[in-house]
Amino acid sequence: MTYAVTITGPAQDDIRDVVTYLTERSPNGAIAWRKALDGCLDRLRTRPESAGPAPESDQFKEVIRQAIFKTRSGRPYRIIFVIRGESVYVLRVRCPGQDLLGPSDLTA
Repeated sequence: MTYAVTITGPAQDDIRDVVTYLTERSPNGAIAWRKALDGCLDRLRTRPESAGPAPESDQFKEVIRQAIFKTRSGRPYRIIFVIRGESVYVLRVRCPGQDLLGPSDLTA
């Protein structure tokens, strides 16, 4: 089964912020980061259930999941998402060291 993946507005903002930050420091690093993100999104299209619950999940009625992808240097990033039927909704993309999300940070 293939899931439709929708990236919400807040997640698009997160992605744009990371790419902007990385591009200013290392354009090649920004390209590599985006490829790692895209690879993780591809995995969500086919196996989103393989990702476990995010630490934030206990604050919500539905299961909030996280998929972790790493850069070449090994820095872990988190894709925060929910599965609804045959769709995956990416709610946020979190960088290493960022605080956990609260209910006001997640909408979809």
